[in-house]
Formats: sequence, structure tokens, C-alpha cells
Amino acid sequence: MWKKALIAAAILAQAVYIVYRVGFTLPVRFGLVAMVFAVVLVVAEMSSVFQGLFEFFTFGRRNAVRKGPLADEDYPDVDIFITTHNESRGLIYKTLNGCTTLHYPDPAKVHIYLLDDTNRPEMRELAASFGVDYIGMDAGENPSKKAGNLNNALRHTASPLVVCLDSDMIPKSTFLDEVVPYFYETAHNTPEEVRAYVRELESNGHRYRVGYVQTPQDFYSLDLFQHNLFAEDIIPNDQDYFFKKVNEARSSMNSPIFCGSNAILSREALVSIGGLSTDSITEDLSSSIKLQKAGYVSKAISESYGYGLSPFTIDDLRSQRTRWSRGFVQAMRANKPFRSRLSFLAKLSYLDLYNYWMFVFRRVVFMVLPIVTVLLGVRVLDTDALHFVALWGGAYALYNVTLARTSDGTMGRFYSNLVETILAPYLVVGLAKELVGIREDRFVVTPKSAQSVNDTPSLRFTVLNWVTFVLTVAALVLNIVNIQGMPFVSQLIVGYWLLQNAVLLVYAISFTKTRPGMEDELTKWSITLPATVAVCGARFDATTHELNERHITVRSAQDLALAPGDLAALTVTDDRYSASLRVSYLHRSGDLHTFGIDESAETFNAELNQYLDILHDRDTTYKHTGGSRLAWAPNFLKNLRNILPAAPATARGADVRAARRAADLEATTVGALVVPRPRAAAGRRR
Repeated sequence: MWKKALIAAAILAQAVYIVYRVGFTLPVRFGLVAMVFAVVLVVAEMSSVFQGLFEFFTFGRRNAVRKGPLADEDYPDVDIFITTHNESRGLIYKTLNGCTTLHYPDPAKVHIYLLDDTNRPEMRELAASFGVDYIGMDAGENPSKKAGNLNNALRHTASPLVVCLDSDMIPKSTFLDEVVPYFYETAHNTPEEVRAYVRELESNGHRYRVGYVQTPQDFYSLDLFQHNLFAEDIIPNDQDYFFKKVNEARSSMNSPIFCGSNAILSREALVSIGGLSTDSITEDLSSSIKLQKAGYVSKAISESYGYGLSPFTIDDLRSQRTRWSRGFVQAMRANKPFRSRLSFLAKLSYLDLYNYWMFVFRRVVFMVLPIVTVLLGVRVLDTDALHFVALWGGAYALYNVTLARTSDGTMGRFYSNLVETILAPYLVVGLAKELVGIREDRFVVTPKSAQSVNDTPSLRFTVLNWVTFVLTVAALVLNIVNIQGMPFVSQLIVGYWLLQNAVLLVYAISFTKTRPGMEDELTKWSITLPATVAVCGARFDATTHELNERHITVRSAQDLALAPGDLAALTVTDDRYSASLRVSYLHRSGDLHTFGIDESAETFNAELNQYLDILHDRDTTYKHTGGSRLAWAPNFLKNLRNILPAAPATARGADVRAARRAADLEATTVGALVVPRPRAAAGRRR
């Protein structure tokens, strides 16, 4: 109840502020140029406020998404589609292993298909080694990319429910058990009602009322915002807020988005709209709108049941988000949701989604206008400064508190501004082209290869950030000396605006300077499990400290008496799985001992599969809520130091780091699993 009261107060405060801005602050008496800039700023503010207020409104009417009490014998047949285009064997190996570990009341009802639209013999062989089916297509016969791959599979399969998984998305074993019942919700959700609905579905060809259930796309690797900004301990993945808060809340308006993976869909619903949509490079969003227009119920839930890889490089991230933004425009034009029979609230939610992508232009306005105000002396406000501070400051503070509380810490105003500042330069040109009708039809698969993790982005974006930063700092200095003769309170307002922008630009510049060794740090689990190290007939008890697919660090009070390169056997066990692995000793730090894993994924490997289950059949150990605001201060200093010229490293320090890195790279065999040593393109659709 208190959250709803807080939301109502935030909405009221923002509404009062916008009325005040439009009615009492425009600089009419300062001429046309001032009015143009002022109106642009007000429009940007209104866009930003609408986004926040609508999300608060959505959160305020959020209801729990329900599932029916489905009896074990009533679980239907399910087809699992794993789409692949050019991804590596090691990546697909992990996903197939996760799918073959799925729980289901009757395992014979689960049918797994590897869908390969490049018809690679090695993928056919890999599917056979796991005992799953393979559906291949020649590269030239699939102009529709992922949508064409899935539609081709629909023609060769028959189960009433279809699971879509991208090639890197590894499902937890409980995925089907927990998500399938969401298709069986009834009015009162009694076992008798659900059983009657099951019989109805069996008689009508499984015409489910629910078109799809979307679960979060979660990630077992850090995203670039967490990693490049040294922020893995203070911010969650930037996708968490959408998948675990916004999309779930949209269920109350029947407008959650099917996001292409980690979802279950009704076959009959898909067939009724002609299969996955091919009229947009974001086929998932376009299909969502078509299914909702056709009258199907759509659901999104906040619990994670599958984990994949975030983009590894800035160029990969830019390519992904550019496709999402341009594909959104294409999907809206193709499906015209505002002229459909969707409910008013559903239409409003799509207007909010349209408005979200306008952050690209809003952010440009918010970064440029304070510079213009100081350097060119353009007045964008004409009001009593104290009145402005009172109304804006109150609404701003209440907005920040409400966002932090309603998002449960997954998003804050500063974090949101930070992400927008970083992304806007990468997206502005492509989105502008799409909005004026210059269409992009190329479907670019987001690469998922860690081989290029230390690649630097295009220099023009770094230069643009530096130029904007220098102009912002110059304007800040000139504002302090008050070259425009502003009233003191106005001077403080503009100074605060410029200072905030300067801080954001420090982060944007730091973001472009990749951190070395990223491939070792991106995927790791901090888990304490019992372990045993066996070497030369002796056995040593230990506990795990950190694990990933290449290395295991264990804690042992005993002296293992191992030298770098020594071979050993290491057994790791949890309450469901046990893996005995061949390992080689890398290095020691106090009572922590790090081993490289010497297991290969070139052939079916039962022990390796058990270890992968230990890693992936659980929630990640990464940050899922925002840290204390106090944590941003030392983090800012890290990023500030990161953009300054580095002092030359001492020879001894450089030698030690080089030796450590060389030792780590000796563990290359399992590297074929997640970081293939021969450069191989890997990718996945969102």
C-alpha cells in the first residue's frame, strides 16, 4: 500500500512540475532563438517525465501473474527449439547439455531440436551425441534469418507448446516444470477447473488462451556496464530492470514483449499469425504485437530460468542496441498497434515503449543545452529561480526515491542516466535514419565470442565523448566565473546540470577503455562447495572459492605441494551433481589454489557435463540490486583514474603480471568450450 501512495505522490509532483514548466517558465521575452531551445528542452523533459510516470503507473497496477495447478499427467508435449547460425561448438555444447538436464513429469514428452540455418555437419554430429534432433537449412534458403529458422522448424514438428532458446541461453532444470503451468490459469485456479481446461484443450487442438509466457533473459557473464566501469559490485545487469520489473508489470495490460528467447509459445497461436514475423529485424517484438492483436493473452514473469552471455565488446553492444531500436520502429510501422483493437492501456504501453527509444535524442538535448546556455548566453528559462528549485527539486527527489523503491534496487536515476549517456552516441544516427524512412533490413547476429573482448570501439565515439567533456568543463568554469551575469540561484542550477553531465561523460569515456583479462573475469561463480584434490595417490580436502568454465580456485589449509603445470584430479560436488575433472595447477595465493581445467568438449564428456550442470543449474552470484549511493564516490575515482594517462608499470610488476597471465593461458583445453582459441565467430539473437 505504501508503494502505491509513493507512486501517486510522485505522479502528482511530476504533473505539477510539467504544468509549471509549460505555463510559467518559457522565455517568451528573450526572442525566437531562446524560445526554440526552450521548447526543445521542455519537450525532452516531458518525454522523460512521461516515461517515468507511466512506469510508475504500471508498477502501481501490477498484479501477480498466475499459473494453474497442473497435475503431472496433464503436462503436454513440448518442443524445444535452439536456434544457431554461426556459433561455436563449445557454445552450443553447453546449451544442449542444459536442455538434456531439464526436469519434466514425463521426459518422453520433451522433444529437443537444434535448428541450424547453415547446415553444418559438426552441428548435426553434436546434436546426435546428445541424442537430440537436428533440423538444418542451407544458408541460401533462409533470407528471414532467425524467424525463418524457427518457421521452418514449425513445419517439421508438432507439439502444442514451443520453447525458444538462443544458442547461448542455458536453461535451469526447473524451467519447464515451473513455466508450462502458466498456460493453464483458469478463473478460480482450482484443480477441477484446470483439469476441465486440459480436456477442453485436448478436444480443440490445444487452442490455448495464452499466446506466450516470457521469462527474463538473465546472464552468467557481466555486462559491459558492470565490467568496463568497475561496477560489478554496485550495479546489476542493465537488462534486469526491463525483464524483471517492466515487462512483468506490462502483463496487467496484456502488452509484455516476447523477446525471442527464454520463452514458451503456443504453436496454434504462432500458426494463426503465420509464424514468427518477418516484417522487422526484431521479429520477436513484431510477433508480440500480432499475437496480442489476435486476442491472445501474453504473460511475462520475473523469475529467471535461463542464463546466457552479454555482448563482449562495445561494437557488439552497439550493433545489438541499434538493431533493437531500428527494429522497434519497423515493428510499430508494420503492425500499427495504435489503429488496432488493442485496449487503451495496451496502446498506451506501446506509446511508452516508443517514447523509451527517444532517450537517444533526449540525452543529446540534456548534454548540449547547458553548454549552449553558458557559451552562447541563450536563456532557456524565465522564472523565479527559487520557485523553480522548489518545484523541480521536490519532484526530482520524489522521483528518485520512487524509482529506487518500485524497482527494488534494479535501477536508479543516476544509473539510468549513465546508461543513456553511454548509448546515445552509438544509436542516434541509425535511429534517426529509421525514423525518416531509411530502412535497415540486415539482421546482424550479436556476436558472442570472447576472442575480441579487449577490442577497442571506433575512435570517433571516444573523440566525440572527449569533445563534449571538454566543452562541458569549459562551460562549467565559465559558469563559475559567471560570464553571463546570471542570478546566483540560476548559476547554481546550471552549474549542477553541467557538473552532473561532466561526471556522466567521465564514465562514458572510461567505458571505451576496456579492461585487460576480461574473458577471465566475465564469467565466474563465487560458490562454496566441497572439493577434493587428488595427486600422486594423496587426497586433500578443500572447498571451492570461485569457479568458471576454465578455472577452479579452491581453499585448502593443507599444503598441496604442487608446482605450476603439475597434473591432478579435482572432484567438485553439490546436492545434485558430482564432477571429477582433470586439472593442472596454475598458482597459489595464501590458502587459495587455482587450477586450469583440462577437459575437452570436442566429444561427449559426461564428467564435464556434470561440472557444467554444477555451474549453470543455479542462479548466478552476481549483483542483482543496486549498491549504496556511497559506493559511487570511490567508483567514480576509479573511472577518473582510468581516463587519465597511466603511469608506466615497474618492470617487476609487469613481469609478474605477464607470468600470471601466461600461466592462466596454459589452461586451454576447456577453453575450447567457452573461449575457443582459434578465432571463431559466435553469436546469438537477443
